[in-house]
Amino acid sequence: MSNHQDRENNDDSQSRYGFSQVTSLGAKHKHRMMQAIIHRILPKTRQSSVLLEAGPGRGEFADMILQQGYEYLGIEPSDELRQTLQSRGLTISAQKLPYIDLPDDSVDIVYSFDVLEHLDDHSVAMTFMSESQRVLRTGGHIVAIAPNAETLGVLFYLYEYQHSFFTTVYRLESMLKDSGFNVTSSGRFLSSLGLSENPVARTVDRLIAHIALFFFRSEIFLTLARLLLGESFVFRVHKNIYDHVFVVAKKAA
Repeated sequence: MSNHQDRENNDDSQSRYGFSQVTSLGAKHKHRMMQAIIHRILPKTRQSSVLLEAGPGRGEFADMILQQGYEYLGIEPSDELRQTLQSRGLTISAQKLPYIDLPDDSVDIVYSFDVLEHLDDHSVAMTFMSESQRVLRTGGHIVAIAPNAETLGVLFYLYEYQHSFFTTVYRLESMLKDSGFNVTSSGRFLSSLGLSENPVARTVDRLIAHIALFFFRSEIFLTLARLLLGESFVFRVHKNIYDHVFVVAKKAA
């Protein structure tokens, strides 16, 4: 194989993140999810509460939470993402988790979505939880949302080689309790149905999650879909059936 071919193969192997552009279906799905998170998971707080988001990404959650009357702070180590968000007027600092460069008792909610799984291991995750405990005011909450490694199986690692810390409801609950928090709610959701107050809707969400994920991560689907429709199609399917867990915990007096 020529050096040119080697470079082409290497470029292809490193371009898997190139599939992760926002699609119209994905954007609508994410918008519904964010709305459900704000109205069903996020603790009810006083007006003008301070919310700190670890890893704001493209800022979709920030935009929605500002409309709810919160004061918003973000932590984003990526220069490109941070500068884009700052250009839109958002308060974003350049920090690298697990440490939080804020004073004690300075925020009301610490929020993270698809962040904990990128931390190196449980000790780093515990440090982030301890830091959250420190910066939260008494009665404040941490809201941790992460991939559901139990149902995702190989999909937890398939496209995201940066995933290091295995996230499940039980693990996050246990770690938050050991960090001094009182867990107030937790659950699993594939879609906004999983965040519904209706138990039937939540049950339907779980059934779909287990059936869909079992099929779409199977070798039969992977082989046929890649052969007939290509890798980018497989990625889009997996991106839109990504099961999650959430845990909400309160800082005790």
